[in-house]
Amino acid sequence: MLFQDYWNLCQSVWAPDETDSYWQEAVRRIEAFCEKYGTEFAKDLALALLNDMERRCKLEGKSISGG
Repeated sequence: MLFQDYWNLCQSVWAPDETDSYWQEAVRRIEAFCEKYGTEFAKDLALALLNDMERRCKLEGKSISGG
């Protein structure tokens, strides 16, 4: 189930946006995933996703602070 939930999480936040509402929802979903599984492995997966989202935003010249 962890990998299925992780895949669904990835799909739900895959296209980073510059809006505050996007980032708030993305963080909420990532935190919910971490809380559901409560393992270091789940946290590492979530952090990898968040880091990749930030990397892709920077490559696309988008701000991650909603501006």
